[in-house]
Amino acid sequence: MEIGILRSSFKEYGSRRLLEEASKVGKGVKLDPRHLCLILGNKLDGHSIYEKDLARFDVVIPRFRTKYFDFGLLATQHLENMRIPVLNSAVSIKTCKNKYLTSLTLQKKRIPQPLSAVALGTNDIMRVIKHLPKPLVFKTIQGSEGFGISKINNDGDAKDWAQTFAGFHAPIYIQEFIDHGGEDYRILIVGDKIAAAIKRISKNKNWKTNISQGNVAVPFKPSNELKELAFKCTDAVKTDICGVDIAVDQEKGPMVIELNQFAGFKGTEKATKKNIAREIIRLAVKKARQ
Repeated sequence: MEIGILRSSFKEYGSRRLLEEASKVGKGVKLDPRHLCLILGNKLDGHSIYEKDLARFDVVIPRFRTKYFDFGLLATQHLENMRIPVLNSAVSIKTCKNKYLTSLTLQKKRIPQPLSAVALGTNDIMRVIKHLPKPLVFKTIQGSEGFGISKINNDGDAKDWAQTFAGFHAPIYIQEFIDHGGEDYRILIVGDKIAAAIKRISKNKNWKTNISQGNVAVPFKPSNELKELAFKCTDAVKTDICGVDIAVDQEKGPMVIELNQFAGFKGTEKATKKNIAREIIRLAVKKARQ
């Protein structure tokens, strides 16, 4: 069995671990989107990837970087067209990568989340925030790991950030700030089960809790309410693998903050002592072409 990991750089912990676990059940193969050539036609169906033949793969796990997102998404869709199973699908990757698409999808399922908006120009952004309670959080629409995120306390902060984003012709995803007291939860779902769950605790009561920002993770046993909420999210976006980030508002209760289709799990494996990479590879084997 050949399991492809669609990734340009394997310095990232999760991708390295997946290759390690894949090699224990078959052959883990690096599938670099930078060297991928997709061809459409009556007979040329895109099997050529320079030195590798796409048709050889039994299953592929996309984990491409934001830098190569557009082409990685095309490659994922192409693999699906070739009837090669992928974890996750191109549609679910696209939905989870775009924060506002995620919000729209969750809204359809009546899943609790902070108030949110998206706007492009400075004047439009300033007009939008008049309708939202402060403080707010400004995010890049496709950011990750806590980067490109700012807490906005007043109109002056908002205008400064709006002008910065407008200069890049980039939309701002605006989200109501949830006062979680410096801690939130990551529930990592693989297939139809919870592979692990952690509580993320910020250092020095910083409002950001991302592990990539140097914060702390501890094992966590989610309540039935949080389990149900997490599974509702993955059902809504149709993911095979997904990290569901939940914060608890003192008045409104649990709120879904973000979904992560390429969830990193270095901190989660370390905190929980669970072999998450093995669980992902087991799911890949289960879904592979027979």
